[in-house]
Amino acid sequence: MTKPDKQYLPIHGEKIREARICAGLTVRQLAAGLGKGTKAVYLWENGESYPRLPDYFRLCRLLGCGRAPFGP
Repeated sequence: MTKPDKQYLPIHGEKIREARICAGLTVRQLAAGLGKGTKAVYLWENGESYPRLPDYFRLCRLLGCGRAPFGP
C-alpha cells in the first residue's frame, strides 16, 4: 500500500458545493476559474477526489473565503 500524497488536502465536498452556489457560480464557471475541467470539480464536490494544495488556495480565493473553510 502506498502512502497518500501529502500535496492533496482532504476536504468536505459538500462545503465546496455550498460555497460555489453562494458565490453564484456554476461548476463550469468554477472549473474555468481554476483552470481545471468540470470533472475535477464534480469529483471534489462528491468527495471522490481532493484538490492539490495550490488548487485549494485558488478555490478559496475564487470563492472569497478564508484558508480553512472546507474542514470538518
